Amino acid sequence: MTEKASFRDAVERRRCLVIADGFYEWEKRSSTVKQPWWITRSDHEPFAFAGLWAAWRPAPDVEPLRTLTIVTTQASPALERVHDRMPVMLERGDEGAWLAHDTPLDQVLSLCRPLERTDMRAVGPAVGDARHDEPDCLDPAPEELSLF
Repeated sequence: MTEKASFRDAVERRRCLVIADGFYEWEKRSSTVKQPWWITRSDHEPFAFAGLWAAWRPAPDVEPLRTLTIVTTQASPALERVHDRMPVMLERGDEGAWLAHDTPLDQVLSLCRPLERTDMRAVGPAVGDARHDEPDCLDPAPEELSLF
């Protein structure tokens, strides 16, 4: 974040929180099969992702475009078998330090570590369709796919 020009200014001045109760990650099982996983805090409580935001105007007569990105870090040991990185899920109590403009940059960067206390469970293929946003996205995977 501190090396890429596109993020350097945002990490210093435009940090935000993205509230969630979990996220999906896909494990590549073969060249054609990917297993989706639902990943949550181990207590299954909502949490905050560390985010960065930006606003820019592509042309003078156009409304500003507002964007955000969720910061990623190396995967925790529990998740590294599925993916080599994961979103930064802030520890309880770290949200204020992430948002505060007076938090020293080295402390901000120290917050970008993998959350160790997570749960993951295999979910079915319904989550694979971006147009499908229904409760069945969290249904368990068929047994033959959920074996790890």
